[in-house]
Amino acid sequence: MSICSQGKTSVYRYGQPGRIELVASDLYWASTGYSGGGELQVTARNKGHSYTLFDRIVRTGFGADGLNHPKADSGLVVRRGAKIVSARQCNLVQPIAAEVRERLPEGGMVEH
Repeated sequence: MSICSQGKTSVYRYGQPGRIELVASDLYWASTGYSGGGELQVTARNKGHSYTLFDRIVRTGFGADGLNHPKADSGLVVRRGAKIVSARQCNLVQPIAAEVRERLPEGGMVEH
């Protein structure tokens, strides 16, 4: 999956190189803060489905040393209407570029 800009339009793409399965250009971003972290999302909408990419950092507790021990993860949640049809974690944490806030309209957070 990727989000790329084409001129003034940003596009969500899903598939393999040379075999793109889905392209959507109805996108928005949302974010929220957590104690010790936060989450950034980009949601693409297409034909009754939504595709929400997320990256987040959450505090998992404090160690004996008093330091925050954060946990980062990222993934994709696919919905048909309000129903989750797929939820996947990325093997490697892939942060969403902060520039989405400049290129996309702001929307609401998607629960997952």
